[in-house]
Amino acid sequence: MPALLRSACLLLVLVSAGCGDDRNQAGFGSGDDDHACTAMACSDGLDIAFSAKQPGTYSFNLVAGGEVTTCGATLPLPPCDQPAGGCSRQNVTLGLSGCALPAAEQSLEGISLTGVHPTSMEGFVDRDGEEIAHDAFSPTYQTLSRQGEECGPVCSQATVTLNMQP
Repeated sequence: MPALLRSACLLLVLVSAGCGDDRNQAGFGSGDDDHACTAMACSDGLDIAFSAKQPGTYSFNLVAGGEVTTCGATLPLPPCDQPAGGCSRQNVTLGLSGCALPAAEQSLEGISLTGVHPTSMEGFVDRDGEEIAHDAFSPTYQTLSRQGEECGPVCSQATVTLNMQP
């Protein structure tokens, strides 16, 4: 092999050895220890499932740990650009569905308590001043981490169903 070709091959080998795969250092590797974390979130708290479709003024009272949280709304819902109801605590949300639909297709769809994990709770629902539901719950929470605990967040989730009279 001519000396010039031998020198070129040796140079190529030396350059290649110094250019190792840097993907692991940038977080793109495929090794078992590599794990790219993203900003993915998960739902943390308690969901109370129900569907209310009858016209009327609804009042929801949730009692947990001696504290009462109240939510309220009226069906049919007002136009979408107007306030339609709400809850007495910021981390509690009443689901309002269909403000742009005809009144017969509108509903109240559940309550979500974010960042709250009561072990027992009571729910009372009135429509037009008459009690239509009263239920007690002992939620069972499941722990979830969509990306693994090393990335977080780790969330505890539970869903209970509130049975209401029509």
